Amino acid sequence: MSVDRDTAPVPADRSLAGIADDDGARWALAAAALVATVLACAVVRLEPPATLVVLALAAAMLARGHRWIPRAGLGGVAWALVTGFGFHRYGQLVPAGPDLVRLLALLAVTTLAEARGPRARGCRPPARRRAGRG
Repeated sequence: MSVDRDTAPVPADRSLAGIADDDGARWALAAAALVATVLACAVVRLEPPATLVVLALAAAMLARGHRWIPRAGLGGVAWALVTGFGFHRYGQLVPAGPDLVRLLALLAVTTLAEARGPRARGCRPPARRRAGRG
């Protein structure tokens, strides 16, 4: 077995040090936490409306700190985990009215999760310049 000398292995104490700064890893962990939330709701046998509320709260908390597109993505994941689609004849997947309402609600909850909290990294507006100066 040959070892490429250009790629040194990552020391064990630093392998997970930057995971909190990696947006993709944080999003994947948030999606996994949503799956765990749905499984926990199934274990305690929550009714579907209660599961929707618990999942919406979990998705809103997990969406904080992400930019708006990943936040909306988490809302879509939450929707797919709750109901996703209503079934139609012959197994065709067709969005039903209540499913679309749940989708819009979860998208709104996750996308607006930062509305009152601190801004996501990298989304700060540019500094204002006064008219007539510089």
